[in-house]
Amino acid sequence: MSLYKRGGVWWTYVYVDGTRHARSTGTGSRRQAEVIEQRFKEELNLTREGMTALEPDMPFGELYARFLANADAKPYHFDRGKPLLAYFADVTIGRITRNSVREYRKHRHQEKPLSDTTINRDLEC
Repeated sequence: MSLYKRGGVWWTYVYVDGTRHARSTGTGSRRQAEVIEQRFKEELNLTREGMTALEPDMPFGELYARFLANADAKPYHFDRGKPLLAYFADVTIGRITRNSVREYRKHRHQEKPLSDTTINRDLEC
């Protein structure tokens, strides 16, 4: 545990690759400070690995556009992404759940008769 109390506020000190990172938790409660410290550690690990933080408020359409622009997208991804974009384009990625995927399956089956394999391939994309 790397929490220290300075005055009435808890501070966290975390070492990553030999570099000390300090941050005030802004709270006098140890339990809240532990939660904030854990988030800080996760944030530092994501930064170290070159990953961006999660953005659950991002629309699926924007995420898919980023994927096509930055990844090694193949024609398969363009083709399989069209029905997904038509259904999920304006839905935030934080709101896509198992139930919404089930609704997507029902929607695809109602459009035209498709095999479950085809829909699974859409979702894999």
